[in-house]
Amino acid sequence: MKFSFYSGLTYCPWGGSEELWGRTAIHLASCGYSVSASVKKWQTPAKPVQKMKDVGVHLTEREELPPTLFERGSRKLLQMLSYQKSVPAQAKLQQYFKNLAPDLVAISQSYISDGLVAAEAARDAGLPYVVIMQVNSESWWPTDELAERMIAAYAPAQKNYFVAEANRSLFCRQLGYEFKNSCVVSNPSHLTVMYPIEWPNQLETELSLACVARLEPVSKGQDLILEVLAQPKWRDRSVSLHLYGKGMCGRSLKRQVNILGLEDKVHFAGHVDNISDLWSRHHALILPSRYEGTPLSLIEAMRCGRPAICTGVGGIPELLEDGKTGFLVPAPTITHVDEALERAWQNRQKLQSMGEAASKAVAVKLPADPIKTFADELIHLAASI
Repeated sequence: MKFSFYSGLTYCPWGGSEELWGRTAIHLASCGYSVSASVKKWQTPAKPVQKMKDVGVHLTEREELPPTLFERGSRKLLQMLSYQKSVPAQAKLQQYFKNLAPDLVAISQSYISDGLVAAEAARDAGLPYVVIMQVNSESWWPTDELAERMIAAYAPAQKNYFVAEANRSLFCRQLGYEFKNSCVVSNPSHLTVMYPIEWPNQLETELSLACVARLEPVSKGQDLILEVLAQPKWRDRSVSLHLYGKGMCGRSLKRQVNILGLEDKVHFAGHVDNISDLWSRHHALILPSRYEGTPLSLIEAMRCGRPAICTGVGGIPELLEDGKTGFLVPAPTITHVDEALERAWQNRQKLQSMGEAASKAVAVKLPADPIKTFADELIHLAASI
């Protein structure tokens, strides 16, 4: 049985959106299936790309220009996609899929249309395909022309997979079309532990928060946390924030920290591979995202027994129960982040028990091995066509 994966990600070498398809491809190849994958070419490939090669995945690295900063920040890319992807590009992909002749094509989208040209190519090549959609936002409403193009590409798919029910229902609303071939699947985490880890001891004297996300305020909202912590009441409280991750706005965020005079409260910790070690040092996740799929950092924090303070966007409210396993921020604004953080501060003696409840809740709501679950789904689907 042959599987072909296509990643529509173009603005960075790797991200949370790539974990589901990338690790599924590795799993299938490790099980002896024939697996190919197409990714954008980068001067320094992501580590998982090399791991795919090591297990026998046939990699095609595409020469492709990324969206401009303006296109990414404003998401005008959605409106431009109708014209940006040329007929020759679609024809080239169509021939690529025909040459591979897979039993199933799996197209991964970091948002709702960056794999559209690949879906059209697989459709026109007469091959069965599925689409994975990671992130959605109410800010990304497509034009009529693009919506009709998306319906024509996604309606014939064997399945359209979403990582959050909220994003699936929003997608149907955006296009004015009910996709009967859509369903929700789970994103994987990086953890090997599936239970609460030891609680940090310093809660009596300090509330230690971690924001685990790429440094990209347009999506992850780190700027909102900084503005909140700059308020007089938070300056006088023993609260620290560690920003984990890398991203295209790291230097801008550091300048914001300096302007606000938060050098003693805010620390840039970079990328960390050992997630359980990270959470051994902090009491709660804070993630005031402006849009989301279902963030891996939330899954990981909950599995480690940590409550979270997160905006109620994407799949977050499907995992996080306000007042029981964390605190939901109603909207990504300074006022709402401040109110949720205040509730966490006032209930800080309950945070450990909330974290324990979070670990139990995520174990019930998500499969223990999302990769095997999804791989088995694709195998069954390919075999039944």
